Amino acid sequence: MGYPRFLTLDGWGRPLEVKHRAFRSPAERFKNLFAAAADAAAIDSPPPPARVLPKELADTLPKGVQERVKLQDPDARAGAWLPFLETEGLSPRALTAIYNWEEDPLVRTAVIEKLGKAKRGSEQMELLSQAMGATNDYVRSAALKEIRKVGGPEAAKIIAGIILKVLPGRSGFENPNNMLCEAAEAAADVAETSLIEPLESIVKQEGLNNSATFLAVKALIGIGKRHGMKMVVGGLEAALKKDGTEAMVKHMKELVEPALDEARNPGNSPGKKSSAP
Repeated sequence: MGYPRFLTLDGWGRPLEVKHRAFRSPAERFKNLFAAAADAAAIDSPPPPARVLPKELADTLPKGVQERVKLQDPDARAGAWLPFLETEGLSPRALTAIYNWEEDPLVRTAVIEKLGKAKRGSEQMELLSQAMGATNDYVRSAALKEIRKVGGPEAAKIIAGIILKVLPGRSGFENPNNMLCEAAEAAADVAETSLIEPLESIVKQEGLNNSATFLAVKALIGIGKRHGMKMVVGGLEAALKKDGTEAMVKHMKELVEPALDEARNPGNSPGKKSSAP
């Protein structure tokens, strides 16, 4: 499940630099426009204080980049950060410092994508976990993409946290159901047993008209294939009891019934040869 992204292309089909504007939510864009209007109306007001780079960043950045990333305009800062982030050898510590200092969502997304190419370590997972609390959907989506690549119990804990934050309806996310769908997809990749209960919560609460329900069921089946299908029977049986259109109910049956048959008759699961003569 992806977010719509609008790119302005040149004559050769290459994205122009203004592409990062699409990463900002309507609220963020309104905030920037409002700030610009307020600045124009207050011509006699003193200029805002200069942004001060922390030492760990100042020691890393070329002088020309230092000056540009201290500008008030987020578009100008992004135009300086993005080429710099293509530099080879940036450490997770340096990337964490950039993320913590720069609030622009495009820059933060680029930092996370760069972090995904770095060597796995505790600093990397700490930043990815921190990014899941970001206010911008694109930043969280980028972090979740990297988290599902890392996998393991810590990744499962973060994914479960997202699910349990969205379901009560108090996440504060701009597109909470998109995040729920992405978390369910990520759960299928991570496939830890600690995700069974959060996924069952999606199945019990959401209807068949929500893609998250089908994605949660697919994730449960994936966990069952890895750890034993009997562990996920409860969630699969709950999915079969959901009401919906005839097509939705049929699709769910086609998805769930073979998995339930495997759970109840493991010796007869598809792909296994019978021992009978």
